[in-house]
Amino acid sequence: MGSDETPGADPIETTGAEHRTERWSAAGLWDPEAPDAQVRGALLDYLESLGANVERMARAEAEGELVALGLDMLLEDGGLTVEQLATRMGVPVHEVVAAYRLVGVEVNDPAAPMFEEAEIDFVALLTSTAGTFPDAATREILRALSTALSGLSAAAISAFVGSVEDDLAGAGDPVAQARVTREAGLMGLDLAGGLRPLLRHHLRQGVRRQREGTHRSGDRLTIVTAVGFVDLVGYTARTTDMDPEDLIGFIGSFRERTHEIVLAGGGQVVKHIGDEIMFSAVDLAGVCRIALALLDGFDEIDTTPRGGVAAGRVVARHGDLYGPVVNLASRLADIAVPGEVLAPAERVTSAVEPDAGAEDLVFVPAGRRQLKGFDRPVAVVTVERPC
Repeated sequence: MGSDETPGADPIETTGAEHRTERWSAAGLWDPEAPDAQVRGALLDYLESLGANVERMARAEAEGELVALGLDMLLEDGGLTVEQLATRMGVPVHEVVAAYRLVGVEVNDPAAPMFEEAEIDFVALLTSTAGTFPDAATREILRALSTALSGLSAAAISAFVGSVEDDLAGAGDPVAQARVTREAGLMGLDLAGGLRPLLRHHLRQGVRRQREGTHRSGDRLTIVTAVGFVDLVGYTARTTDMDPEDLIGFIGSFRERTHEIVLAGGGQVVKHIGDEIMFSAVDLAGVCRIALALLDGFDEIDTTPRGGVAAGRVVARHGDLYGPVVNLASRLADIAVPGEVLAPAERVTSAVEPDAGAEDLVFVPAGRRQLKGFDRPVAVVTVERPC
């Protein structure tokens, strides 16, 4: 675990215990006659040991976040203001503010010491990136970084609040809650610091997928790949009366299982959209197998899955896939009946029949369907396994 030091923290005051409790009482933080006076005093002692002074604790108390103050200090106190950071870098303040805005960080108070020494290297890296890539490419990369970090932060916070924090709050030990909350923040920052090896693996896999798709398309702006959508029919009816705890459990189970099934099938999760998952695979046979596996993986009562798949040339940008092939797969999923996976008959004939490895798939003609946004009906097949 990383260091628990807090750069830029308020100075610890070292007066005697009696004067300390008098200051707490004067600020409305502590009542010696209250039943929880001893526990409350232990919490205030802990926060002062981190560098919080009475004024800061009083502000946190007024906001109802005294127990979380240790975490807030960890995340808010970096030691450098934006002006100091810009001066150290030798660049205008507005350039630093603009760079951080691109990665989703707003600098609302120029006097706030929200930046760390390590961010000097980050700003230098941003400058280097801007000099290496065209402006549009730099912005795309930084927006993708912003989206990824925002999603990671939101997932970590909601997971902690919905499980660990709830249990801690119910235990009635504010000191333990404050310590664990801060330690969770430290662990998160340590994890982020160790992401380089994981990013290397994901870059390796992503480069391979991109190269395979580009080689098939013969065009650097597009790739040839297969796309699938699977959603849960009956999701709305089943979840309407769920309490938040049950809904969180249901959604968590859905996302976990879809992730496992797609990766086990050699595919990639593109994104989740409510009760729907969008995924991709190298070829149509692969995406068909994943879609059928997803149907098998969600056979609960009142939540029968259905899906649509297609393959062809797509645009891969911003961590997503775009183009008519994606629209086709999505529309096929919309019209499939529960328990069915639909594919375009024309694409199946051209993409799957020559594949000697598709003997485990059967494509049953299912007529012609009028899809939203398409001028003419599309001939489709139902994807099944051999009996």
